Amino acid sequence: MSGAEAAARLQGAAEALYQVLGAAAPTLTRDPLVVRAHELGRRFGALAAALREERGADEEALAPLAAVLRQAVASDPTGTLVLVVARDAVAPRLAAALARADVGPGALAAALTALAALAAATEGLGPPPGADEAWQEQARDAGAALAMAGFARDFGPAQ
Repeated sequence: MSGAEAAARLQGAAEALYQVLGAAAPTLTRDPLVVRAHELGRRFGALAAALREERGADEEALAPLAAVLRQAVASDPTGTLVLVVARDAVAPRLAAALARADVGPGALAAALTALAALAAATEGLGPPPGADEAWQEQARDAGAALAMAGFARDFGPAQ
């Protein structure tokens, strides 16, 4: 995959995070997580916009990512699960995609800012009080679902 194709995939991933987190934020039931999801949606929206200006997008290829994020929102209305999934399953793939992407300094800065915001927003975040084994299994299964969709390492097609 070329650097331009990797950038288009990175843009699609940022767009999925922007759309899902932005739509979910006002529906979440834990107030601090409402704010975090809103802020993260904004950061990933800025990344998507910066990449869109540079390269275009391949959003359709990232439909499995959006589905995994939406499932996390639907399964845990507090917002904890979607943020944990974004941190544990999505962020490493974003970083790997960024390493392969041909992006300019503005998009690179937006990507690093979004990833840093995700790390800060989820620092110390774990299962909510009363979370059962099924919740923890869903958190683990998100990465497996992405891998089964062809995103074992990053958001590009297998090499």
